[in-house]
Amino acid sequence: MLSLFTSYAYAQEKTTDINANLNNYQIRRSYEDTVNFSTRNIYRVQHYSTAKKANSNQQTKAFKGKTFYLDTYTEYLTDGRKHYQRYNYEKTQRIEKYHYDADLKYLRLYEVNENNKVFYYNWLFYDAKENLIEEFDYSADQENSFGIQTYIKYNIEYLKNKTKIAVTEYDRDSIASPLQTYIFTPSLITKDLPQYQSHFQRFELINGHYKPVETRGFIFDDRYVDFKYDTNGFIISEIWHKPAGILENQTTYEYSPDYRERIEQLYHMRGTQKSLKTTRRYNQHDDLIFQQSVDYTGSPSSIDHFEYIYDRKGNWIEKKIYEQPCENGFPGKKVLKSHEIREIEYYKEGQSPRKFTLPALPKQMTTAKRKIAERALTKFKETEEIE
Repeated sequence: MLSLFTSYAYAQEKTTDINANLNNYQIRRSYEDTVNFSTRNIYRVQHYSTAKKANSNQQTKAFKGKTFYLDTYTEYLTDGRKHYQRYNYEKTQRIEKYHYDADLKYLRLYEVNENNKVFYYNWLFYDAKENLIEEFDYSADQENSFGIQTYIKYNIEYLKNKTKIAVTEYDRDSIASPLQTYIFTPSLITKDLPQYQSHFQRFELINGHYKPVETRGFIFDDRYVDFKYDTNGFIISEIWHKPAGILENQTTYEYSPDYRERIEQLYHMRGTQKSLKTTRRYNQHDDLIFQQSVDYTGSPSSIDHFEYIYDRKGNWIEKKIYEQPCENGFPGKKVLKSHEIREIEYYKEGQSPRKFTLPALPKQMTTAKRKIAERALTKFKETEEIE
């Protein structure tokens, strides 16, 4: 089974920020690149690779006798959150803008522009404590055609020693989704998400980050998963159970004393027999440099090797990935699979993020929010009458 831990490995946001720990796509997307760099205070990054995307007109750069194609151009706030991104997707050029409040504390608008023809807007609204209370998502084309996508309400209760948030989501022309509930305490988060793949999740504050320790109802209502960590916050086991505590599956993790080598052991046959074992090694920058798996018969897979060149801040500016096939248990010749470069520009003293003009709120928004909720209620009543 696919490790549940993988889905949370890049979601370790600020522990005190309620908004960052909601399952909100736009806010999470603004944080997602913070794991890609060793430092903050990065103004912009141009990411190139030797792989040209089909049917796209990519900017090129000559480097070490090769042609590199621009994959993404990204600007950041000083804390690492995204501010602007431009990239090609199939035949479409997408531009994303992240509009924040005047003090750059919270995201106000996530804006997407496709080929200057279609625009998507996701507005986020906050209460006096700067916690999310509403979200409105719509599209518009060059003729200003207004298309509602979703309307989401975050009902917040500030209780003694905890904050409870009940989330109701309305999609256009549909009934409201089942209520999602979040409970935040100083060291614990619980999430009750009926429509998600994992219905109930519990996160604990471990070494400065909230990490999953329990999941109930993963795909099936009667399945639950427990996670355990070492004192430094590295996962050591992920154990899957059926009802009555019957072991279904498990994954265990081992580490060298300096965590440079990390071994992931999968099990099959109801979690009792070892199957795929993967060894990964990391350098002093915590970047992956070696990866190889061995199946249950002892047969090794090809080896992946990673090589980096770093700038003075410790962020890589050149990366090569090699594949080394293994035949009859013996490694062969390494073959270059990919070659990437990053041009990283850091903030200079006194420099501020680029400023964008915040679009006006659409006049239709107030009426649209009311109507989408009314339609959802009407459809819900009609469904109940049919049943």
